[in-house]
This record gives sequence, C-alpha cells and structure tokens, in this order.
Amino acid sequence: MTAFAAGFVQAELAEVEVQRQTGLTEEQWRATTVPYVKQLLASGDYPYLERVIAEAEDFPDPDSVFERRLGRILGGLALSLESRTSTISESAGRRTQNSATPPTLEHRRGS
Repeated sequence: MTAFAAGFVQAELAEVEVQRQTGLTEEQWRATTVPYVKQLLASGDYPYLERVIAEAEDFPDPDSVFERRLGRILGGLALSLESRTSTISESAGRRTQNSATPPTLEHRRGS
C-alpha cells in the first residue's frame, strides 16, 4: 500500500515538474503529441494502445484515479486472502481427518 501511494504521488510530482520545466500545460502537451499518437494508431501495430486511448477519460480527476486504482489493489488483496484462507482451512480439515492414523513411512513417501 505504501509503495502504491508513494508511486502515485511521485507520478503527480513528476508531472508538475515537467510542466514547470517545459512551460506546457497538460492540454498543450497533449496537442503536441497528437500527430505522433495518430501515426502509431494508423500503423495498426498497437491495438492495446488504441483500446487504452479509446477507453480513457479525457481529463480524469486525480482523486478519482487514485481511488479507482486503490480499489483494484484492495480487491486483489481480498481475493488473495480469501483464497489463502480457504486453502488453509481445507488443509487443516485434512490434517484433522488424518490425525487419528499416525503417518507411516509409506504415507510420507506418498505410497
């Protein structure tokens, strides 16, 4: 979580620094890159880029972007924890069922 938050803030600060160095607003920067992006899209070599651009918001609110991305991370962590919890529960259940019979050498070898 800390790495995500720090990375997000670093990206925001880098954008502000680039604007300071170039004197271009985000809108002006986009206008200068449009010909290049159109060239990339016209080549047909970058279908994923085309999809990302088509689905992107024009000027997303940074707070909304942060919340959406954080939600994805937290959702992924929740799924991971659910999976881990069910695996641990299943493993504990198997050990409980098998605890009446002490393991023999054959059981340990998988025979």
